Amino acid sequence: MNKDIDNLPLLCNDVIFKSMFTGLESILSKFIYDVTGITLSKDVKLYANEIPLRRGNEKFKRCDFIIKDNNRIINIELNASYSYVYLIKNTSYIFSLYATDASKGEDYNKDLEVVQININNYSRFNKPILNFMMLDTVNSIPYLDSLKIFDLDIVKSKKMYYNERERKRIYLKWGALFACNTIKEMEPILDELLS
Repeated sequence: MNKDIDNLPLLCNDVIFKSMFTGLESILSKFIYDVTGITLSKDVKLYANEIPLRRGNEKFKRCDFIIKDNNRIINIELNASYSYVYLIKNTSYIFSLYATDASKGEDYNKDLEVVQININNYSRFNKPILNFMMLDTVNSIPYLDSLKIFDLDIVKSKKMYYNERERKRIYLKWGALFACNTIKEMEPILDELLS
């Protein structure tokens, strides 16, 4: 057995993650709101997690979770370990989703917003959650404000959640939940989140 896979948190598994949120749109909406501040409508639809191929030589792309909400697409990716290749792959996904839905014949869907939430089982930065956009590096002016990436560091979130001196922000609770290894460990956090 692979030791790294055996020690993965319970929800860092595509099947378990999808089964937790599929059919429970209100909990999915709460998770998205708590992590991003984005309020979903009642018309949330989970749709095929495959990005449509547009050209003959394009490679097949399968995302972890894609949600369609009116003029917004939310892509959720579970990242069990750090790899520069995963960063490139996830970035490729968000641009592919944008390109697929933004272009409608000769017109472009100017109102389209594409958001990616990366749930990371590793620490890259010193904060538990980061919000990325394409910005001018000197003036911090958004280049394209309809593309957003949120990175939730579940390792850091869990440490901060269990440290009583830290403020228990809701996204820390979600991060701690995703970092759990057993259902028993998840129960008190779920009670807090859903009460």
